Amino acid sequence: MIDKLVRYVRKRVQWARCARALRDVHSVTEFHRFLQRTRMLAPYVTDAPEVSQQKRAAIAATLSAYDVQVTGRRVLDIGPGYGDFLDVCRERGALTVGLDHDPLVVRWLQLRGHIALRGNVLRSLQPLHAQPFDLINSTGSIIVEYFSLVGMGRLGRLLTQLDGHLSPGGRILITPYFEHGPGRVRKIRDPLNCPFTDTMRSAGYTVLPRIAGVHDDHMYPLTYGKQRPPANAT
Repeated sequence: MIDKLVRYVRKRVQWARCARALRDVHSVTEFHRFLQRTRMLAPYVTDAPEVSQQKRAAIAATLSAYDVQVTGRRVLDIGPGYGDFLDVCRERGALTVGLDHDPLVVRWLQLRGHIALRGNVLRSLQPLHAQPFDLINSTGSIIVEYFSLVGMGRLGRLLTQLDGHLSPGGRILITPYFEHGPGRVRKIRDPLNCPFTDTMRSAGYTVLPRIAGVHDDHMYPLTYGKQRPPANAT
């Protein structure tokens, strides 16, 4: 745990330095040059961002399997990485917004035409626009082990905040990062029956059907879904 804390503090320092330096980066080409020039500022970036066709195929399969329509909708991705989910949604006609605490991610998304805001979802959703979203997605940025340490009450408060940013009829998809399996100190033997899943269910989420090629990774075995009732629901 101490090692993780030290790594986190170091990363925070790197983020602060990157954020200042990125103010002078105004194009995708300049972004790539920035990465080549400032590896000491961003050692956690091993490769320049690139389109992942495999990830896009998995995202498209997820949207189709869960019958998620995004055309003309406002979509928020929490912890968007380099934007594969947002790219797929924008290609389908959505207005896309990303929320991440990493300034490299935020600047990359902005340069590629997405609305991107810097913030930590675990602390506050204040950076988000006042207008609600029709789809909120989070893949991998909600870490089960973290809530196992700090308590499921914090997870419940986060889910309540997300509800406040969801439009009537809107949907939330959460695929958390499970640190379970061989070699994990805090391994979760059964993701379907654990305090995290119990908390999700108590907040109105259901465990969605597994998708081949999407949930095969033992670190991302489940996707939880929730839909807010439409405004005219009785």
